[in-house]
Amino acid sequence: MLLVDQVRSFNRFYTREIGLLAEHLPQSRFSLAEARVLYELAQPGERTAADILRNLGMDKAHVSRIVARFREAGLLKFRISPEHGRHKLLSLTAAGKKAFRQLNDGTESQIETLLAPLTVERRKRLAEGMREVRNVLEGKPAAAADVQFRGLRVGDLGWITHRQAVLYEQEYGWDWTYEGLVSRILGDFAANFDASREDAWVAELNGEVVGSVFLMKTEQDEVAKLRLLYVDPVARGLGVGSRLVRMCVERARELGYRRLVLWTNDVLSSARKIYVAAGFTLSEENRHHSFGKDLVGQVWTLELDRAQNLPQGVSTYSSSRDLSSRPEHSGVEGPAVLSTQAQKGGRNELSMARSSHERRKALHYRGRQTSPGESAMQYEEIYEALALKRLDPVQLNEVPPGIYAVFLVTRDVLTVQAGQGSISIPTEQGLLYIGMTADAAGRRNHFTAEHSGTSSPRRTLGALLQEELSLHAIPRGPQTDRHACTNYRFPDHEEIKLTQWMYKNLFVSHYPIDGSRQEIEHIEKQLLECKKPPLNLTGPARDKTLRLKIKQLRKACRDEACRSRK
Repeated sequence: MLLVDQVRSFNRFYTREIGLLAEHLPQSRFSLAEARVLYELAQPGERTAADILRNLGMDKAHVSRIVARFREAGLLKFRISPEHGRHKLLSLTAAGKKAFRQLNDGTESQIETLLAPLTVERRKRLAEGMREVRNVLEGKPAAAADVQFRGLRVGDLGWITHRQAVLYEQEYGWDWTYEGLVSRILGDFAANFDASREDAWVAELNGEVVGSVFLMKTEQDEVAKLRLLYVDPVARGLGVGSRLVRMCVERARELGYRRLVLWTNDVLSSARKIYVAAGFTLSEENRHHSFGKDLVGQVWTLELDRAQNLPQGVSTYSSSRDLSSRPEHSGVEGPAVLSTQAQKGGRNELSMARSSHERRKALHYRGRQTSPGESAMQYEEIYEALALKRLDPVQLNEVPPGIYAVFLVTRDVLTVQAGQGSISIPTEQGLLYIGMTADAAGRRNHFTAEHSGTSSPRRTLGALLQEELSLHAIPRGPQTDRHACTNYRFPDHEEIKLTQWMYKNLFVSHYPIDGSRQEIEHIEKQLLECKKPPLNLTGPARDKTLRLKIKQLRKACRDEACRSRK
């Protein structure tokens, strides 16, 4: 059967199975389209019709008719946006919320009935298959934030042994004796596991194991081994190996080890780069014939009291105390990452795909004078484009010159704990910060630097979230750095908590501009004057009292960083 026929056959089966062909959904008075619109309106916050159109990809006239029917039925209310007089903010009435609860309960009941005959294993297979179909059709590249880390589970040791053996055979031609070595190492680890001196991490991407690393004890009380680091090809380029090594290093330090050693082979060049970046130094080399190949074995050593910090990559470190019962956390490792550096396709495809039309529009700002009214329209056009797009934060380093913005996912109010109360930061469509990318685009790494000392908005967020995330400000560098306290940072494991919060609650967008640095700076200035984002702490402020509070919190962090130096 041809692929097209298979897809059509599945579509016919699935629409019949869940009742999509009926005039109304099962146990409901709503059609599928009405149910989708009702679901969007039931989410936290208010929505405009444009938001619904963008999220659902439906016909504008169709959505308008549904919204009108909902309003006539008393399910929907609206108010005029205080920021944009032409925008109507939609939300459900009490009757609308009740209708959604009934719809939601009916849908869940239908799905539960559908799943009831399935065993746990078949349910898992179904969920994994659905996730795979979605990933393939959406065609979205994996992002660092998609990788989840956890402790070992039943079946992991066997899978890790199998996967490492297969990958090393595919990429380096190693024979089955390597599988025997890994089996012995992990067998001994399981048989003699010591929770007070050892640990392990597994990385998952879309529910699939894509890497692992182990911290193992040695006969010397002050020395531990980093062993069996590997990263599956599907997860390469996401910083997984660096994160796993960082977790292993931090856990070794936490357990009181003074030295961390590892054994690898010189052909594993990608892993070696990670080790060097983490501060390991080569202490020994020996030629040997193993796994069917002539190899050069290497011993790398890290003195933990002088350990360097990984300078880049998004980390999600969390240590575990109990191998058999631990929360989800970050980590991966092995003798070495199994490939050469992951291929990167040059410029960000998302930016390239959308930049053609926008660059033509951006030329309006170059080489010509505009009236104040026309300029205001152009700046508003840029802002609306920013508000509609989402960019993987990792890709912000790769974008062409232009303007970028940081938004709240909820597009609402940012509320943080401060002292005995809280601080509420209202936003316009979730806008928190506006900046520019020019020749220094590579430094726009607010999400990925793991170092608040190089990012002003990250320092501001750290100050706002200091109590909520239990952050402690420290100088960003040595005493010779005169800005070390002003540009404070947080300890590595706290920087990781801040990054996790940012990935969960924020998104970034970018608008390319074909112009000089001065022209881009001018556009940035005009947008700041127009929108007044709360985390931009220079220029006009929408709320001067709020800005003062934020600056006071930043000053408290600076003072704390200076005290910690003494």
